Amino acid sequence: MKCRKRFINLLPFIVTAFIMIAGLSAVTTDVYASSGDIKIVGIKAYNGKYLGTEKSGKVEADRRKVERWETFELISLGNNKIAIRGYNGKYLCAEGGGGKDVVFNRDQIREWETFQLVYVSHGKYALKTYKGKYVCAENGGGGKVVANRDKVGKWETFEFVKSEFELPDFEFEDEIALMAENGKYLTAEDGGGEEIIASSSRINSWQKFELIQSRDNKVALKVHNGKYVDVEDKKSGEIEADSSRIDDSTKFQIVYLGNNKIALKGYNGKFLGIEDDDNELMANYDKISRWSTFKLVNISDKDYNYEEFNLRAESSYNGISFRWNDLDESRVIGYNLYRGTSRGRKSSTPITDFPIDGTSYTDKNVEDDTTYYYIMKAVFKDGSLSKSSNEVKVRSEWTNNKNNKIILKVGSKYMTVDGKRREIDPRRGTKMIIKNGRTFLPIRAFIESIGGRVYWDGNRKEVKILVDDMDIRLWIGSKTAKINGRKKYNDVAPYISDSSRTMIPLRFIVENLGCDVKWDGPTQTVEIEVD
Repeated sequence: MKCRKRFINLLPFIVTAFIMIAGLSAVTTDVYASSGDIKIVGIKAYNGKYLGTEKSGKVEADRRKVERWETFELISLGNNKIAIRGYNGKYLCAEGGGGKDVVFNRDQIREWETFQLVYVSHGKYALKTYKGKYVCAENGGGGKVVANRDKVGKWETFEFVKSEFELPDFEFEDEIALMAENGKYLTAEDGGGEEIIASSSRINSWQKFELIQSRDNKVALKVHNGKYVDVEDKKSGEIEADSSRIDDSTKFQIVYLGNNKIALKGYNGKFLGIEDDDNELMANYDKISRWSTFKLVNISDKDYNYEEFNLRAESSYNGISFRWNDLDESRVIGYNLYRGTSRGRKSSTPITDFPIDGTSYTDKNVEDDTTYYYIMKAVFKDGSLSKSSNEVKVRSEWTNNKNNKIILKVGSKYMTVDGKRREIDPRRGTKMIIKNGRTFLPIRAFIESIGGRVYWDGNRKEVKILVDDMDIRLWIGSKTAKINGRKKYNDVAPYISDSSRTMIPLRFIVENLGCDVKWDGPTQTVEIEVD
């Protein structure tokens, strides 16, 4: 059966030097540097409204905040050119290459889906289309988005802000072949140990590459004789398949271009492409072009039927419970479960930090009344993964959104909410800490667990917390707060941590919300009960 690798973190767009505050942060002027960081963003128009898209692909700049359909991925194509992918999995297109509307309905990146990123000032950018027109949010935001402006004014400027949401990921098989622009497949000469040439009209063992995901969310390409493809010379971009281990020179970033087309970027910052004269693969292209684009051909592994996992799932009072068959293989050391919210698209990160031992598990980090999709992979002794199991669909049970008992512990990234373990700062691993004798933590997940909402005003550096009839306002660096409009002083101030997280003093919040709090000094545990 087909087995798929998920690489949501492999579509590289390079956006650096950002300040992350309460989950949203403005991208600074150095948008495309060389760090390889992934940036999932919201796009803010001049009047402060965000661009949003629908399943139909329609685009408007009328959203008040960044959620899933206001989340986009910037994909660096080199030479300051980008493509933009929406939550519907489609790419932003300037119809006609510019001069008409913009829509999110394209399956692949071509000229009309390519934009030049133009820096304006103060962290604001313009998007220039293939035909030289600029993208514009009519009236500065609040409605239609078009690509018909000849010059940049206020309505043609946009700001990128960090989004807390993930986009659906793409899927690849473990074993692939790559067809170049000349219609030939990339071939590891002699099965490995030599250069790679786009020379074969058919797929045999020398044309097969095994994709191996590295810990830093890149991939290595393993050839027939067990060697890895590597950039031999960083300056010239010379490539051979002769490395015995995975290191920086053997790791590549994948850029998915739609319709099974991909580009690969080496550690020297260049894209892989074939030379015109001898069709040899080199890492020396500054941008993605027809010669640095490859058609990805998935190859099914028929040696083992991983449907024998027989993964089963059911919703329970404390999460989603799983059972599966044990694979009778001595090289299996455990199992990874992967979660998603749409069919066929799961996060590339397993739901546990370490492989699961045994044949059952309960996922407690789920939202109420939400449909999830899961697959499983066996983890082998060498760190590699098996093909995917069958996919299961399950809906979590509904419980009261306002939880009554929360337990937090200093130094832990988890909190217990009515018996269920949840992350304090989902997907970021921030822990509750003590600073100047006070406990601090990112407050959003805690407040939402008791039925409240948290809002961030980046311009004023203001955190607004709303729970029932309580309105609490705090400001970064200030010991003055407001409780339902009245000033109140605290002995410590909120601050931005070294990891760019907004840290809020817990005691001040829970006491002003009227919660019943127990502080256990020996265990450094806080137990909070909400009426």
